Amino acid sequence: MCPSCDEWYHFECVGMTRAEADAAVDWVCGYCQSDADEEGNREWKLEIPQGASKRHKVAKPRNDADSPKARGIAPDGDDMVEAGPISWDDCLAQVRAGRKKKYEAELIYKKKAAKIVKEGGHHVVDQMALGGVERQGVSNALVADLLAIGEIDEEPMDDNLVHDDEGDD
Repeated sequence: MCPSCDEWYHFECVGMTRAEADAAVDWVCGYCQSDADEEGNREWKLEIPQGASKRHKVAKPRNDADSPKARGIAPDGDDMVEAGPISWDDCLAQVRAGRKKKYEAELIYKKKAAKIVKEGGHHVVDQMALGGVERQGVSNALVADLLAIGEIDEEPMDDNLVHDDEGDD
């Protein structure tokens, strides 16, 4: 751990063995050894072990405000940030909500495609049949084709996607 910023590092990442780290009395990380620019950004000053990597390893700049010490994280504290659903029920709820939005968007696109098919007169709504040309039914393939050629405008997805002229959802 760097005593200046309280950031923890892997021994291998900073080119030290455990024995070297235990013996290092005044070691500070490469960020803390460099001078900060006017915005408080620092570049890693120490040599980074390259190992067998084909691409040159370079540390990203770090702002002083992003160090654990600046964020108020104690050296033995937990710097983990919860991300995503925290329970299986939360995960299922997110999947169901996403599936519902997708389904509602598909309904809107199919209604628009049905309107184009009903109006007729456009080559997109025709398909080859045994005896000639007949009107095509509304399918996911037709919706995809209409979206691709710009006949159906994509609408931003929101919580109130399903709207039609009859007023039912």
